[in-house]
Amino acid sequence: MYIVRGRCWARLMLTGTLTLFCLDLSEGTKLLEFMPAVAHRAIAACNELARELADANGGEIHSELGLESSMLIAFPLASACVETASAIHRHVISNKGIPTNNVIRSAILTGEISGDESDDEVLRSLRSLTDLARPGQILVGESTHAIVRYGLSEGHGFLNLGLHHLDDGGRGQSLFQLLHPELPSDFQLLPSLLSAASNLPRGRTPFVGRSREI
Repeated sequence: MYIVRGRCWARLMLTGTLTLFCLDLSEGTKLLEFMPAVAHRAIAACNELARELADANGGEIHSELGLESSMLIAFPLASACVETASAIHRHVISNKGIPTNNVIRSAILTGEISGDESDDEVLRSLRSLTDLARPGQILVGESTHAIVRYGLSEGHGFLNLGLHHLDDGGRGQSLFQLLHPELPSDFQLLPSLLSAASNLPRGRTPFVGRSREI
């Protein structure tokens, strides 16, 4: 097992350039405490549809959604991965047995998996991206967006959320929100945007005693 921030994932066994989809419960602990029936229905609905869509689109499930685990699916085709994320979110929204749109959140990232320790970097980036997502939101990394921006089914689009720094220690990257008429679209700004005003290093010395220049 591969554990990141308390969430358990099976270690990836595939190699090559893959698109990874992570789906997580939003505020999972609170959801279990105050609405346990809703939490269990949401988990069952997500896992059932994920198995169906993964089988149909060549995806491989490495971890199913649970109260202590995130869903993790690897797809050879980026477009199939994004369409799967959209379908799962829209299914939860339309499920009358789940009375809230915001029980799940997702992130999608395309990266090269080599089967060795470099997998950890891809997973850390995906985990960081998932942690940034607001409840009900689907975040897409710039690597995936570059591949699928013109190849999705009708109704899908992207909102450019600007340049962000993830907690994986890598460079800043542009993040995108997946759009669809059946998906929620209004979310608070991501906190990582505040530290991404530019890609220039911070100045090493302050302006002291130079009020006129400042």
